[in-house]
Amino acid sequence: MPLRAGYRSRDGYGYIVLGLAAKAFEYAADNGADVINLSTASSQVLVDAARYAFNRGVVITKSAGNLRSQIPDPLELQPFVLPVAAVYENDLKASYSDYGNWVKVCAPGGAEDQHHQKLISTCFNDSYPKQRSYKHGTSFAAPLVAGLAGLIKSHEPGLSAADIIFRITGSADNIDNLNPAYAGKLGAGRINAYRALTEQ
Repeated sequence: MPLRAGYRSRDGYGYIVLGLAAKAFEYAADNGADVINLSTASSQVLVDAARYAFNRGVVITKSAGNLRSQIPDPLELQPFVLPVAAVYENDLKASYSDYGNWVKVCAPGGAEDQHHQKLISTCFNDSYPKQRSYKHGTSFAAPLVAGLAGLIKSHEPGLSAADIIFRITGSADNIDNLNPAYAGKLGAGRINAYRALTEQ
C-alpha cells in the first residue's frame, strides 16, 4: 500500500510532510494494513497517529537514524514502536547508525565505505536493474524488520501487533559480544527470520 506523504524538491531530494504522514498512518490502519514503516524523523502528530494504528492491530517499525547519536526521536520512545538500528553483514554496528537503550532490534543496513557490503536499491525513474544504486542507512534496515513482521503475520494471521513485536525481539540474535562498546544499546540483537517463524 504505497502512500505518498511528501514530495521531491527541485534540489533532487525527497521531503516528507509530517501532517500528511500522520494521515497516511490513519488511512493505512483504516484500510487493512498490518505493518507500517517510517524511515524519517517524527513529531507528536506522528506519535498520535502511530498509536491510533497500533490500537487497530498495526505493527510500527521506525529507522533509528544515521547521526551516530544516542538521542531518540519521539516515536522511538513509544513502547508500541520497533526502532531499528543498522548493522553490517558481520553483525557489527554500522558506523553511521544511531543506538541506545531505546533501540529494540537491528537489521542489515548496508555500508557507506568499501570495507563492508552495500545494499542494492531501486532508483528514481524505474532505472533498476539498468542502473544499480547502492545505498546504506537505518532507512534500509527498518523495512527489513517491517518485512519480517509481514512474514510472521502471513504465517500466523491471528497474532496481534504486540505478539509480533515480542516474536521479533524474542527471536533476535544477541550481538552484544560482538559490539562491547554498544552492549545494551542495540536492542535484542539482529533479527532472525528463521527463528521468528519456528520458535514460539
